[in-house]
Amino acid sequence: MMRAITKANDSRGLGLWFPCPSKYNSIDFLSALSDNLASAVERRFVRKSPLMLVLRRGQTLLIATAISVFIFGLATAVLNDIFAATAHRAGSVPASALPQWMFVIFGASLFLFIAIYAATLIRDNTTIGRLVREASSLRERIRFTASLRLGSEMGVTVTKALASTFSWSREKSLDERPTSVASLIFDFRNLVEQIATTLLRPVVIAIDELDKIDQTDAVKELLRDVKGIFEVTGVHFLISISAEAVNSLQLGSLLPDGRNEFNSSLYTVIELPPLVPDEARELLRRRNCPASARLASALCLLSEGNQRELIRLADLCMAYADEPESELDERAILKVLERESSALITEIIKAMAGDKVPDDARYGAWMALPRDAFTSVGRFIPLAQTGIVEIWQPVWAETWKKPLQDSWQRLLIRLFVAGRLLAPSRRSGTCLLDMPAAIVDLRDVLIAASRDTGIGRKLLTSRFGDSGEYRKGLAVSSFMPLTPRD
Repeated sequence: MMRAITKANDSRGLGLWFPCPSKYNSIDFLSALSDNLASAVERRFVRKSPLMLVLRRGQTLLIATAISVFIFGLATAVLNDIFAATAHRAGSVPASALPQWMFVIFGASLFLFIAIYAATLIRDNTTIGRLVREASSLRERIRFTASLRLGSEMGVTVTKALASTFSWSREKSLDERPTSVASLIFDFRNLVEQIATTLLRPVVIAIDELDKIDQTDAVKELLRDVKGIFEVTGVHFLISISAEAVNSLQLGSLLPDGRNEFNSSLYTVIELPPLVPDEARELLRRRNCPASARLASALCLLSEGNQRELIRLADLCMAYADEPESELDERAILKVLERESSALITEIIKAMAGDKVPDDARYGAWMALPRDAFTSVGRFIPLAQTGIVEIWQPVWAETWKKPLQDSWQRLLIRLFVAGRLLAPSRRSGTCLLDMPAAIVDLRDVLIAASRDTGIGRKLLTSRFGDSGEYRKGLAVSSFMPLTPRD
């Protein structure tokens, strides 16, 4: 998105990045989007324009100069009158006796002011000027409620002898109606069409994190209301949406109810593939992160190939780069998983708070993943390999809601995969961190587990089975325990 926006701005077009909040309704969304677009126009053609800066600042400066000269001249004339009266002179000093430079400055200021005002008037009537006026007008309509008063008055007064008067008055007050979705769509389309027609360059509007809205139904309702802003000639909309929305969009007519809000609003899906180890290593290198090839592979796996998550995990790992303990690769992986485990257990304890949950249940959750298991690889591997079986559905999790249970099971899957990364194969002695194909395969397993933990666990079963040795793509017909024998 940011590349497209930068490219549009560099080509003398217009790029707008709009972060979508999580609680917007249609009117708030359209109002904020229109306001940001109008601000982008003003910022581009007014606040960042040297010509407009000179015209606006010049008018203010010339007015201040002319007023100062006028006040100084007037004060000088008054003082001359006072001094003349005090000296018993016949008359005051004439205006012609004032310094000539005062008249020169005043006349020059007035002339320049008129010239600048004429230039501003010409500028305002160009295509750019009309675009700026439309943007400013839209911002005023969005931010303020207009109240218009129309009045008329008629009066008749006759001669004083008749002592008679007649008057008639009328007043009409017009208050603007509340803003509607239809009016906002109309105003937005008018402005964005005028931008595209005026610039004749790409106009890119990026609506980021639309999937951040809490409920999928809310996203659908929003798209259903605002889809009228799309399909403007010369304007490109980039919208980030969730994987569920992408799946719905790709299904198209295969959906039971036919086309839905995603299908009727969006046409092209640009799906960014997850990173592979080499791409993750190159990304970290460009950010001056001294991660080894093995650590980059591990972070590529744990981040599920997501660029933003990879950078976050890498920044966390670099905090331990100078500690004189075990190798950074192992220590970084353990620290990342320890933080994730601690944060989730804390959230679980909060969810189990209350008199109805026994203390033993909260204690069981607290001790399920002991902190000392993350202090060394030797202690971590047994916990990672057995946890996915022994505490997959713990008895103290009866009070959990499904989202929390899914998070717990995803964590156990991540721990299991990390344990397999750090444990060398008994047959070959090779660590999975040194096998890029295995990293990519297990990355896909974690991605599947983020959508359905049962499927993720089944995929791990097919990879490791009962022996604990990695075997890519080995299918099984029934669930086999994941307890290792090596």
